[in-house]
Amino acid sequence: MSNNRSTVRQHLHAHCCGLALVAVLSASSVQARCFEYGPKMVTLEGRLSMKVFYGPPNYGDNPNTDARKLQYVLSLDAPICVNGDLKSDATKEAVHNVTVIQIVASTPELRQALQLTLGHKTQISGTLLHAETAHDHTPVLLLLKHVGSTPSAMLSNNRWRGP
Repeated sequence: MSNNRSTVRQHLHAHCCGLALVAVLSASSVQARCFEYGPKMVTLEGRLSMKVFYGPPNYGDNPNTDARKLQYVLSLDAPICVNGDLKSDATKEAVHNVTVIQIVASTPELRQALQLTLGHKTQISGTLLHAETAHDHTPVLLLLKHVGSTPSAMLSNNRWRGP
């Protein structure tokens, strides 16, 4: 009887280890969705929030005296990559494993739409830019063109009804 138990344990151990190996291999083979820098429009989904970034004079080296700037950021549901374009100095650098993107909203209407979805999962559309200046706080930014909502959520009467 103990010999049967030992054999069953060995089979269970081998089966469990095999399943764990398959899970690890599957997870590592999942590749991030890749996008291109503008002018091509993209739509991304994630949770919108505000983040404090440090500014002059020391950009975070001395938080007590550095300016603070609030920026909209989208924490993506899944990491993405952005392919570089060797023909362009501004966008030649590829960026991998992007999980947070700074949002650039150029009009009061777009900033109001962002404010309404703050703290919620949402879809946004625009063009991707590579960080170039000290005002760019993530490696990739999105120049906002449209704020949408997830299919399960709706904006109504200027109030968010989300998940």
